[in-house]
Amino acid sequence: TWQDRRGMARVALQVKSDIEQRLSELGVPRDADFVVDVYGEPSLYFQLRRAGVELALPASSLRFAQPDAPPPPYPTFLLSGPHAERSSQYAEQLQTAQPRLKLIESYEYAPSDLVLLNDLHPREIRDAEGRSPLYRVQLYEVQ
Repeated sequence: TWQDRRGMARVALQVKSDIEQRLSELGVPRDADFVVDVYGEPSLYFQLRRAGVELALPASSLRFAQPDAPPPPYPTFLLSGPHAERSSQYAEQLQTAQPRLKLIESYEYAPSDLVLLNDLHPREIRDAEGRSPLYRVQLYEVQ
């Protein structure tokens, strides 16, 4: 049977909604620009653009969030997920950038078996109860 592969699309829509809510809390006008830097998750970047987030940008580093970086000219957010979490470079940069990052939300989703097979042996994609592992995406606000 075909599996539902829309988990990342649903996450992108929720991220957009949560960012709009956060901007409203900050008193930012609804039509103001905001930036979403997406680290290591091309499918999430694609889904955000598809959801209408015009300034979703692929990020290959966290230089923009380091302590010595200038304040962002627009409200700026960082999204990361399982690909970023597997990167030692990301882990080091995240540690350094932590003082300027505020965790807004964490989202879990179930990837399809096809995605899981990129990283796992076929016998490992289900536990004894038949459940698949969940992946997580994290949304940070850059301060």
